Amino acid sequence: MKKLISALRTCLVMITFLATSFMASAQGKADDIVGTYQTEGGKAKVTISKQGNKYIGTLIWTRRGDILDSKNPDKGEAQKKLTGKVILRDLAFVEDDEYKGGKIYDPESGKTYSCKATRERNGNLKMRGFIGVSLLGRTTEWTRIK
Repeated sequence: MKKLISALRTCLVMITFLATSFMASAQGKADDIVGTYQTEGGKAKVTISKQGNKYIGTLIWTRRGDILDSKNPDKGEAQKKLTGKVILRDLAFVEDDEYKGGKIYDPESGKTYSCKATRERNGNLKMRGFIGVSLLGRTTEWTRIK
């Protein structure tokens, strides 16, 4: 009986260790998205950071300089500069290299879209903005620079 209890304790310790290791590994993989990216065509640079258990993206540079968010439908926001604006919100790690549930703001149109992202092996991101279902959207590639 003592051997059985000892074996069960050993199994419990091993299961706990493996589960903890797996969760830490998954969280580490989720945070691989954190960094700075250049948008397709080199129009802008966005830094993605973690906020709680989700990810946000802040516009840190635009090719056109420090311009106003003139296309924003909110008159107050339209008077603010684009640099420093959070354009990506609520992106959540799902599994492997997939992130979903986000919202992305397009400063060229002043519109906000649902979005999801896939992290590529080379570290780049495939960002997909869409309305409603993912089929109705557009994918761009963001190149990791930091």
